[in-house]
Amino acid sequence: MTNAAQTLVERIERHDFPPYAYTYPPTRMYRPVDNFNVEEVVLTDKVNVYLHIPFCEQKCTFCGYLTTIDGKGDFQEAYVEALLSELEMRRGLFESRNVTSVNFGGGTPSLLTTDQFERVFYKLLEINPSLLETAEEVSIEATPESVEYEKFRQFRESGVNRVSIGIQTFHDEEIALSKRHNWARVSTNAIEALRRAGIPNVCCDLMYGIEGQTIDSWKESVQGLLEYMPETIELYALAVQPHTSLGVKPRKIMNNVDKYYSYEIARDLLLEAGYIHDSHLRFILPTRGFYAQQVNVSRGQSLVGFGAGARTYAVNVHYRNCFDMTFPKDAIRRYMQKMSQSEHPIQTAFFLDTDERMRRYVIGRIDHLGMRDFKEEFGLEFYEAFSDLYSMLLERGLAGYERGIFRLTSEGLKYRELIVNVFFSDEALRREQSYWISVKLREERIIEERK
Repeated sequence: MTNAAQTLVERIERHDFPPYAYTYPPTRMYRPVDNFNVEEVVLTDKVNVYLHIPFCEQKCTFCGYLTTIDGKGDFQEAYVEALLSELEMRRGLFESRNVTSVNFGGGTPSLLTTDQFERVFYKLLEINPSLLETAEEVSIEATPESVEYEKFRQFRESGVNRVSIGIQTFHDEEIALSKRHNWARVSTNAIEALRRAGIPNVCCDLMYGIEGQTIDSWKESVQGLLEYMPETIELYALAVQPHTSLGVKPRKIMNNVDKYYSYEIARDLLLEAGYIHDSHLRFILPTRGFYAQQVNVSRGQSLVGFGAGARTYAVNVHYRNCFDMTFPKDAIRRYMQKMSQSEHPIQTAFFLDTDERMRRYVIGRIDHLGMRDFKEEFGLEFYEAFSDLYSMLLERGLAGYERGIFRLTSEGLKYRELIVNVFFSDEALRREQSYWISVKLREERIIEERK
């Protein structure tokens, strides 16, 4: 057994629970770039568009995204103008391509006024007039307390067909500990308002492992959400990130054994209720639930990102706009300044060689990997490229092979984050481990200083 396969076995046995790997390569692989040439970017014919809106009403204790709670009024309006400028500057990235999805993410993009949203969306349509014909998904993220019926009715009229709301829990005491404002009744009111507004795909996020949560309270939150049967449900495990309130001041949270048990409880309840296990964390009602952008990108379609901190995933390179988690508002200001001066805001990038592209291909498709497609893409069999991992996953019942498809089993989906980690390149692993070691040392130093 190779070191990678043995490491996976050991990590499963000790119930390691790594952060969610929603893309590869990780951002720790990115390096500063000067005079980045967008002409070198190779995109697929079909692309997905992401727009980052970094404004929030509160800073959740676990939030690791580029956001600011100090950005109302003129500052938000100036940011929208900067976003419009970037869309115009880089219109060539998507004006002649088939746009398959659009996602307003954040932050809390639903804090945009209807006028601001429409100006950005109509700019997209001006650049790519057929967008609404080709995009199967136009999505916006929201907090429950930001959901207003009239605003979302207008969003729906503009073309929005998916709204993702972060409920996380239906227990008010857990909401308070997370420094959030979506009390249980606020969350249920939001779901009802989105239904009245005609949103066809309401996606609700729940989070297990948050401060104050128990296995029983988690089960109650899942059962509470099932009373409303949203089209899509996503289950996220808490990952303590640096530069978050939890990272700066560690607190007692659910252990990893209980996290895995919480996942099993929710999975079983959702399957019993008629949901399909669409990915390791996503459950959908048949023919009604979806998250097209995530599926499209994981299957290799390019994603073009706009806004502060936004990333672009091209065939040959991944890059990111102005970003700084320690001083997020400074990064947002820097982005806006560059736009006012008609300068490209790209701060870091990573160019992918064939080996890294192969690993990205596997990590994105590990839930459902077509063997013939892999061979056509890279000229060798999957089981040749990763022979020991292939054999070990089959032998331990973490994956199965049928009709040319290699897919994770239910047990494999539970350990998906551990499994994808062993497909990281040595350099990616080294950078990730170095990063998290530094985070751990920082946490220990903070604890020691407060004694």
